[in-house]
Parts: sequence; C-alpha cells; structure tokens
Amino acid sequence: LKEKCVDSLVFETLIPKPMMQHYISLLLKHRRLILSGPSGTGKTYLTNRLAEYLVERSGRDVTEGIVSTFNMHQQSCKSGTLSPALPAGLKEKCVDSLVFETLIPKPMMQHYISLLLKHRRLILSGPSGTGKTYLTNRLAEYLVERSGRDVTEGIVSTFNMHQQSCKDLQLYLSNLANQIDRETGTADVPLVILLDDLSEAGSISELVNGALTCKYHKCPYIIGTTNQP
Repeated sequence: LKEKCVDSLVFETLIPKPMMQHYISLLLKHRRLILSGPSGTGKTYLTNRLAEYLVERSGRDVTEGIVSTFNMHQQSCKSGTLSPALPAGLKEKCVDSLVFETLIPKPMMQHYISLLLKHRRLILSGPSGTGKTYLTNRLAEYLVERSGRDVTEGIVSTFNMHQQSCKDLQLYLSNLANQIDRETGTADVPLVILLDDLSEAGSISELVNGALTCKYHKCPYIIGTTNQP
C-alpha cells in the first residue's frame, strides 16, 4: 500500500506520464539517471520524488540515510566516492529529454535531428529571445553524446558572427578541411560547429559549403542561428 504509483508522481511533478514511465524504466533497467535542464525547472524536486518512489516500491521503510544526497558544489569526486562518468551507453541524451529541456514539440525535434544526421547542416531562424542559442547548445550536446565521444574542450566550437568575420570563418573551415583530409590530429577536430547570430544565412551556407571540402561524412555538424526569417 505504500508504493507511490506513477499517476501520483505525474500529478505531483506535472511530468507527462509517458516521460515519467521512461525515467522509471531507465532507473529500473540501468539504476542510473541524469536529469539536465536550466535552473528552476524542478530537477531537484523530481529527483526527490523519484527517490521516494523507488524506496516505497522496494518495500523498505523510509528511514534516515536510505536516500543519500551529494551536492557537487560542496563535495568532490575524490577518493572514488562517485564515478566521474557513466558508461557510454548510459550517457546518450534521448529525444524525450531534449523535448523536456527545450519545450520543442517532439515531431519538430525529431525533424531537426533528422536534418542534422542527413545533411550535417541546420540553421534556426526566429526573433531574439526565443531560445535558438539554447537549442543549438542542447543539440550539440546530443550529437556529441550520440557519437560516443567524450565531452571535452574543443569538441564543440562556437563562432559569434557579430564578433568574428566571414573571412575568419572561411579560413578556420579551410584549415579544418585540410586537417581532416590529411587525417592528422583529427582527435582535435570539433564534432559540432555553432554559428551564432548569422546576418546573411544564404551567403554563409555558400561559404561553409565552399570551405568545407573534406569528405562529407567526416565534416563536422554545422548549426547556425539567425534573427532573419
């Protein structure tokens, strides 16, 4: 009688039932789950509710110490207390998680991902303040985790086109293409390049296609944002 049902969790957290069932399924299968999202979106509250659910589901009494909390601003990963990284198979960010973080409808998110995987290019357009830059960063994280590569410095490269010129970008991409073609130091090649605040998306597309002459499947993903329609 103590078990907290999924419907109760859904009611308490306002998380859609299919997504809640997905979280619980991941926990029961892998015993691991990482929730990501901006501050103030209820991640800590949700982790506490999920912990209560798991304790009650196990049939154990809710006693002091049965749920242990580490605040990583106050504690470190030293002495083997915590594993610094999860197994690669558990790190992949699923589409449902992206949908939850960005509030983008799932069919549209799947369309964005499909375009990226097929063409390795995507430009998001819309007015300022609509979350384009945030979405590009989340998509970049998804692509890195999907690739199985570690999230290291330089794996995602960002160009702000208000601060850097088209000539700078062309030179950077040309050098990158040469590096990829020579297959020397490709471990340092970014997997994703973000082009923020494009003024002329059409001309930038021509520039990118002209400069990135390396084999298509080896080219980094390019995600751009523009305020123009």
